[in-house]
Amino acid sequence: MFKQAKFAKWYLILALVIGIVALVSVQTAAAQDRAATGIVSTGALNVRSGPGLEFGIITTSYQGHAVAVLGRSGFNTWVEIRTFDGVVGWVNSNYLQMDVALNNLPVVGTGVVPPGATPIPPANTPAIGVVNTGAVNVRSGPGYGFPIVTIAYQGYTFTLLGRTADNAWVKVRMVDTTEGWVNSSALNTNVPVSSLAIITAVAPPTSGATAVVNTGALNVRSGPGLQFGAVAAVYNGHVVQMLGRNADNSWVKVRLFNGQEGWVNARYITPNSPIANLPVLDNSTTTPPGATAVVNTGALNIRSGPGPEFNALTSVPFGTNLSLIGRNQNASWAKVRLSTGVEGWVNTSYIVSNVAITSLPIVDGSSNVPAGTVNTGALNVRSGPGVSFSVLEVVYQGTRVNLLGRTADSSWVQIQTPKGTTGWVNATLLQTNVPITNLPVVGGTTPPPPVTTNAVVTTGALNVRSGPGLPFPVVTTVYNGNGLLLIGRSATAVTPPWVQVRLENGLVGWVNANFIFTNVPLANLPVTG
Repeated sequence: MFKQAKFAKWYLILALVIGIVALVSVQTAAAQDRAATGIVSTGALNVRSGPGLEFGIITTSYQGHAVAVLGRSGFNTWVEIRTFDGVVGWVNSNYLQMDVALNNLPVVGTGVVPPGATPIPPANTPAIGVVNTGAVNVRSGPGYGFPIVTIAYQGYTFTLLGRTADNAWVKVRMVDTTEGWVNSSALNTNVPVSSLAIITAVAPPTSGATAVVNTGALNVRSGPGLQFGAVAAVYNGHVVQMLGRNADNSWVKVRLFNGQEGWVNARYITPNSPIANLPVLDNSTTTPPGATAVVNTGALNIRSGPGPEFNALTSVPFGTNLSLIGRNQNASWAKVRLSTGVEGWVNTSYIVSNVAITSLPIVDGSSNVPAGTVNTGALNVRSGPGVSFSVLEVVYQGTRVNLLGRTADSSWVQIQTPKGTTGWVNATLLQTNVPITNLPVVGGTTPPPPVTTNAVVTTGALNVRSGPGLPFPVVTTVYNGNGLLLIGRSATAVTPPWVQVRLENGLVGWVNANFIFTNVPLANLPVTG
């Protein structure tokens, strides 16, 4: 009886163990059968018929949707999924939160790829490449000497069209059919680059007048003005060839990488040479047809010339329609004709026009006067052609100045400012309406000898006064780090005293010695005031 009970106990234990093993096996098999899952982590995610942007969209999944992840492409960028309603397609894995590592998914569609090997797609699969770095420049030719057509970012998929003989550059086509060249090291490809057809490389473009787009997107128009239709668009960083300009340098005719020509607003490009040196191509001396404007202020004076200093001929009320005839150089005033036939000038701030004011012809006569516009934040006007000459005045970005002459090497230009100051400025900091080489060569003064200094300003800004004390007027200001030559001191018993100094531009004045550093004992200076 005891032996039977003992055997029965062992049978029971054995049956229990077998049952546990069977249950674990079933659960393991079920877990193996369960597909990996992913959650859409972006607002809307396109599901495509193949692993890349060039494939058609078959449905869309939205943020928070769960999908079954079936496998991955041969280069780990796109994954095959099944949506909740049974649609099977491909999505970019960057927009999924998955419960398995991407590399642990099986490769589907192209077969399992050995580690380190380049996958070979079926014959009907297009050769594609995916950007494997943050951003890659797409150029018009196979080399860094070619201009940038556009920029593609990490994960972007190209269709591969060909290669250079050394496999260093690949010709690609983008989703919008734009074609260009990228460095092959910036791509993960689904075929060996060496298997692509060799495309004969063209020579890099010769240097010339070019410009780089400095805004996000820039319309290329059929003519020099906003009233002309857009024929193409270029983007930040694109390089265009400059062909010519309009009369006031506000629009530039350009040629794109694909040979297309058009006009762009000069404000949104950075040229490699002065726009004023380009030939005038628009030859526009006529007003755009139907150019009109409406007065948008209570009462607007019609003046005899382009400025408030001219006499008012008449006044028109809010809502009056005006015919536009022309404008001044900087488009701040427009010449108009009233319904009564009276012609005069109005401030463009107080009208709403149906064409760009800059598209009107310049009729104030200024286009015949050599002039320039300051194209930097602040520009020093100096007493001579060089940085060693003293500063006479500062003019600011957008200020229009008259051009009087130049140095023999055209590096400095003599100008007259709106205040009437005549001086010299660095030619690279002006946008001019005539080539600088057309200006007469004006003899510059010999630069003054450099001033030896023995003290340095130690405060942000230090007033230089006409005498030794605060009651004396300020003659100029020097700044932290400026050098000074100590030439004397005040007789007043103050510690430290006021000291007389000569500035680097030769000007003499007085400063408080509290705000300078020097190794010269102040007591050793002669009393000069």
